[in-house]
Amino acid sequence: MRSRNLWITIAVLAVIIIGGMTFRAQKSPSNSSTSSVTTSTTAAFSPTYQCTAGGTALAALQAKYPVDTKDSSLGKQIMGINNVMPTDHQFWSFNIDGQAATVGADAYQCQGTESISWKLESF
Repeated sequence: MRSRNLWITIAVLAVIIIGGMTFRAQKSPSNSSTSSVTTSTTAAFSPTYQCTAGGTALAALQAKYPVDTKDSSLGKQIMGINNVMPTDHQFWSFNIDGQAATVGADAYQCQGTESISWKLESF
């Protein structure tokens, strides 16, 4: 009888230990799956909108999304759009009717008919 109780106790402990290890493995995701989700979400975000006549491309962007900027010698540098931040080797670029902008977003004066699009570019 004691031998049987000993084996039952060992079996119960084994189930508890194995169950706990399995629960921990399921609870903490691997780093690779987390980073791929973040990367694909970031890569998919590319805001596009119509520019309002008389305003700047930056003002139109700020009307639609939260925007983080930094002052630079060339004007306002876009650091983040809608909480999407570039990595160390990326930057936000913008196009006007599909053509790369030749001035900063804070300097571009909208005519009211153009389409503005933003994209993370790598260097």
